[in-house]
Amino acid sequence: MLTAEQHKAHIRRYFQEIVSKGNLEAIPDFVAPHIVFRGPYMPEPIQGIAGFKELIAMLHAAFSDLQITEEDMVVEGDTIATRWTASGTHKGEFMGTGPSGKPFRFTGTAFYRIADGKIVEAWSVNNSLEIVRELGSTPTTAGDTAAKRRAQLRTAAEAYFAALAKKDFAAIPYDDHVSLRAPLCPGGVHTPLVGKEALRTIWWPLLVPALGEVQVLDHYINEEMTAICTEALITTVNPPVTLRVADRFTVSAEGKIIEQENHFDPRDVTNPGWQKGSRAKRQRKKP
Repeated sequence: MLTAEQHKAHIRRYFQEIVSKGNLEAIPDFVAPHIVFRGPYMPEPIQGIAGFKELIAMLHAAFSDLQITEEDMVVEGDTIATRWTASGTHKGEFMGTGPSGKPFRFTGTAFYRIADGKIVEAWSVNNSLEIVRELGSTPTTAGDTAAKRRAQLRTAAEAYFAALAKKDFAAIPYDDHVSLRAPLCPGGVHTPLVGKEALRTIWWPLLVPALGEVQVLDHYINEEMTAICTEALITTVNPPVTLRVADRFTVSAEGKIIEQENHFDPRDVTNPGWQKGSRAKRQRKKP
């Protein structure tokens, strides 16, 4: 089983070799033959290497100088959560828009699951409307409708974190049949906890006693505007640490959270001071 640092190294090489350089021949070295990729540029998930190669080729035809810069990365078991910045120049057709020659820059979040040293699942979340505005195009969605939906997604995500701060479960806009994947669920991130009542009676009592301050950092909305990924800082009371968390919410047309994925680096809780210890070890290794 790969270590957390090996997982991070794999994703960093993937960013450089596949996403930034567009090296199609190297794709089998990084992704599994049965990869499933979910992202903002396709209506259905991409399944298999052939479809994934077509995606990378399409991106590099539109943005030949595409560069991905890692901003943050957290590993939990076999899942890696990343925050990144993409930049480049619009040199080819993209989403029906011809080359504009305009530079662009935007941020996004992606989650990867690795098995046997290769990516088997990937979820990418970014605000493609920002890309469209950068390229000088007009969104296909009516402006008022898109703005209302974006506000609805933000409202649902912010209501969740506000409820954490107030320790008020009733204030979270959960659907009755919500599905949650989180480290504090009995089955961990791989076994979802289903149903609002199950979240209230099983997951919430484990979470709320440890909660301290909550600070929302940023939001990322997918192309279809079905989901929002929110990055936040949460302090815990015992042990007293600050966690950087990323929660992905799928929100219904009624504004209810129907799916949630929670990710954070558990070492801050299980091994307080590990970062300080790691720095000390690195300093001792210096000649």
